Order: sequence, then structure tokens, then C-alpha cells
Amino acid sequence: MYGLLNGMETIVDEEISRIGFISNEKFSAMCKILDGYFYDQTNLDKFRGFYDIESELNSVGVDRSEAIRILTYLKANGSYEELIDKMNSQYSPVECKRFKVSELDS
Repeated sequence: MYGLLNGMETIVDEEISRIGFISNEKFSAMCKILDGYFYDQTNLDKFRGFYDIESELNSVGVDRSEAIRILTYLKANGSYEELIDKMNSQYSPVECKRFKVSELDS
């Protein structure tokens, strides 16, 4: 713990690899896809769930587990809420319906 709290590079790298890392490029690519739905009322109205964007996400290298982590982060920060809430539908896999942050993570 000391190494992590004091910024020792090898320990920080070890922790990042253990928990996984989402690059800024993947995060930005996903947000760009979400923007296309969230900021276009017609697309937002047509949006039914996660399956509507999954192939687009895959095409930019964002897999489902990464998407879940990004969506959970965005939901926790109050971003894209209307769009994310629409994912709680039959057009989303079970793991992509609700994106709640546990009290331990906040």
C-alpha cells in the first residue's frame, strides 16, 4: 500500500494492470458514439438499448466489459443519463441494463 500511496511507478503499473485500463482513446471513441444518440433527438427517440450501439463500440475497439465500466463511470457522473437509462430494456443484455456504483467505489 505504501508504494501505491507514494506513487512508486512499478506498484502503480502493477495495480493498473490488475484492475484493467481504459485508454483515453477508447473513452473518447465511446463518448463520440453516445453523442450521436444523446444530442440528436431523433436518434435518442429511436434508441432502444445497448444492442443498438454494440457493433459501433466493437468497431472502435471497445468491448462489452469496457463499455460497462465506461457507462458506470458516466452514470455516476450524471452524464448521458437519459440515454443510459434507456438501456434498461429488452434490447440490452442483463449486465448492460443498470449501471450503479457501489458505495465502496464512490
